[in-house]
Amino acid sequence: DQLSFLDYQIKTKPAEALAKAGEAPHIDYLSFSQIETFKTCPMHYKLRYIYKVPTPPSASQSFGTAMHAALKELFEGISNKQMPNDKLAHKLLEKNWISEGYKSKSQEADFFKKGKLYLSGFLKDGYNPKIKMIALEQPFTLPLVSSIESQVSPLKIGGRLDRVDDIGNGTIEIIDYKTGATIP
Repeated sequence: DQLSFLDYQIKTKPAEALAKAGEAPHIDYLSFSQIETFKTCPMHYKLRYIYKVPTPPSASQSFGTAMHAALKELFEGISNKQMPNDKLAHKLLEKNWISEGYKSKSQEADFFKKGKLYLSGFLKDGYNPKIKMIALEQPFTLPLVSSIESQVSPLKIGGRLDRVDDIGNGTIEIIDYKTGATIP
């Protein structure tokens, strides 16, 4: 008798994730990733965020996480008066590299090469030493307000701001890093 995917049972019971039969799950927080997952596939959303079925990281997830970490450390170094350059950026990418999720060593090498290219391109064309960085990897949560009754709902939307820059004259710029093939 073969066990199918639909017969899968979680070995450890996640906190409040497995509601009693017939009970609707309690959702009080959504992130951009959760919303996009639901739009793509409601069942994937349910398995990942409600039942908390663990999934291995993909190459794209590992790459994005490594790039975010390398950029965070690069900007922390810049804040501490360290001069940004390709050598430093590449060293930080290597330090923060995640080897999980790649289909082969050659795919991993291609992603690593692409990461070095992205960082070098950013330092050459996207980095402005005159702009003051004021926050890195800043979490945020915003309550939803009903436009009909002006009441706060129990649902909150949240996420993380990759970087916030002070670009002068009382103006800030929110930076959201994107490393995927399809950038929104």
